[in-house]
Amino acid sequence: MALKSQSTSDKNVFFGKKKFRFRVQAIGEGGLSRDQEMMGGLGGDIGARDPTAGEIGSNFGTSTLGHADTDHIVKATGKGAKKLQDMTLLKNRSIQQLPADATACTLSDEEIYRKQCVDWKVRPSNKDSIPRLRWEVTTTDGEKFAARCQAVASEAGWPVETTATGEKVLVEVHTKDVKGLTINDFILATKIEADEEVAAMIVKKAKVVRNWI
Repeated sequence: MALKSQSTSDKNVFFGKKKFRFRVQAIGEGGLSRDQEMMGGLGGDIGARDPTAGEIGSNFGTSTLGHADTDHIVKATGKGAKKLQDMTLLKNRSIQQLPADATACTLSDEEIYRKQCVDWKVRPSNKDSIPRLRWEVTTTDGEKFAARCQAVASEAGWPVETTATGEKVLVEVHTKDVKGLTINDFILATKIEADEEVAAMIVKKAKVVRNWI
């Protein structure tokens, strides 16, 4: 409900021959005077208000859309939480059958999908300049780590490229047919990252100790 506006006026009062001037401030439902509102940078209009006739007539409330990002979805509980995870978590999805005219993800789509595999970076390959989803990891056993990534990819039904150099492993995935990235690349990346055997072989980075002087 909108707050009532406040008003301020100056009054002159005479006591005998002496004139006294004082200011009258009407306090609205919000408990603040007009001057107090202005001092607080509120512009004299605080809190929620009712929509104007023009706003109601424009049907502004029927044309608003939620953001495609999942950051703003309210956390569900119980059975609802499972349904929400199945709907939004890429690692729970199956590899999709791409249509013959499939195209690469837009930069906006890439940014949305990549939020679920934050350690992966979108980088063009030195071999063919095609954008790839890349993950560089230090492991306890590079060859074993690469083999496990290949196994997860085989189970999912989508190819992955791995290069093991000692303890360092480079994992790359892209969609060759569209010369770029599709949702399948992000699905596979999240599945690899969520795999328990893969996670167990990653060497955790030591926390950086800073001495503030």
